[in-house]
Amino acid sequence: MKFKVDCKPDLVKLMVVETKLAAKATTRALRDAGCDLKGDWRTRITAAGLGKNLARSIREQTYPKRGVSLGAASIVWSKAPEIVMAHDKGGVIRAKSGRYLAIPTGYNKPSGRRAGNKPLVSPQKMVAMKKWTYVLPTQDGHGLVWFMRVSEAASMSQTGRITRRVFVGGMKLSGRGYGDVGSGRKSRVDAILKHGAVPMFVLLPQVRLSQRLDLERGVSHAQSSVPARIVEHWIEGHAS
Repeated sequence: MKFKVDCKPDLVKLMVVETKLAAKATTRALRDAGCDLKGDWRTRITAAGLGKNLARSIREQTYPKRGVSLGAASIVWSKAPEIVMAHDKGGVIRAKSGRYLAIPTGYNKPSGRRAGNKPLVSPQKMVAMKKWTYVLPTQDGHGLVWFMRVSEAASMSQTGRITRRVFVGGMKLSGRGYGDVGSGRKSRVDAILKHGAVPMFVLLPQVRLSQRLDLERGVSHAQSSVPARIVEHWIEGHAS
């Protein structure tokens, strides 16, 4: 006795179609999970007060870059991994060369949205202007404060009003322009003139960072969401 089995629709063609749908669903699910994780990390970094620039360092890439695959993968990383990991795990930052980390003070930072993070006066310039600089120990004795001496100039207007200007390393103490140092408020100017110098850097042998992020929580959530995402996109593929 012979039996003939006729499968309609064609089983082979059906498996080919399902395999393509599965590959498409897997790739889309991994891409969605990666993008959500990137957004989660950026939100956590911004919420921790670490700045938008560091948040924008988070990147995502899904592989394959073109087409679909059952072996798709999504990678999320930072272009500043040392900084992100230090805030995620906590740790100690030490100077790569030399004895101290040079941390610019508020007087030594440019103003404005496009100013960037570079100090107005670099440590190299401080060294070159040695006669105009000096250091004093911090109050706790764990580091040093690097000062730059100030100079004063006065001018008289046509109405007889005298304007005092304070200069630090050739830059005006005003706060109104990109190249100005600190604030030009009278009380602060008077205090600086009385002291005769402006603190430009705090020198520390190392800085200990406390944990301010919990990136692993976002990773766990993204990973656990992948199976449901694959099923969702697979069903969408059948409906389309």
